[in-house]
Amino acid sequence: MKNLKIPIFIASISLLLAVLNSFAIISVGAMINRIAPCAQDPGNSFPCFGMYDVTFDAITFMIFVASTTYVLYEKIRKKK
Repeated sequence: MKNLKIPIFIASISLLLAVLNSFAIISVGAMINRIAPCAQDPGNSFPCFGMYDVTFDAITFMIFVASTTYVLYEKIRKKK
């Protein structure tokens, strides 16, 4: 169980970051927009920096899935 603490911690943090970003409590796209502003297209309702939020959510979800898969694999392997 000791060697599973780090993957569980990584999975928890990645899930927390994805949830916070999804509910716009933190917004990676807005932070990037402050550093490098983009021009908003009036014909598009999706903000020009919205793709950063979607990408961030996808990356954190992949990290969560990978960490969770590793933890489950190790638990199943130790039962045998």
